[in-house]
Amino acid sequence: MFRNFGPREEISLYRDWILRLLDKLSSPVRLVFDGLDRLDAEAASLRLLQVLLDHLPLHLQLLILSREMPPLGVQELQIHQAAFILTADELAFTLRETRQFFKKT
Repeated sequence: MFRNFGPREEISLYRDWILRLLDKLSSPVRLVFDGLDRLDAEAASLRLLQVLLDHLPLHLQLLILSREMPPLGVQELQIHQAAFILTADELAFTLRETRQFFKKT
């Protein structure tokens, strides 16, 4: 007999979606997510992305672009050297580099 226990927990639903999707991917894939800074910190899409990060296979690379550090737990990936993070400070030109750029341009 079927019983309705109500809606499934969001995170377990996301995990099921992600695991089924990842089962279908066998060749290397790169996914790009841009503009995460425009999302609310409580956005469901960030929870889905966190589940993806938690189950990330080696053949899948994520490029996450944001003007601010998104509220994602990437520390474990950094510890295992599976994440490389460039901050705005690292991307910014120094005064010397800016002068060289304008001289060449």
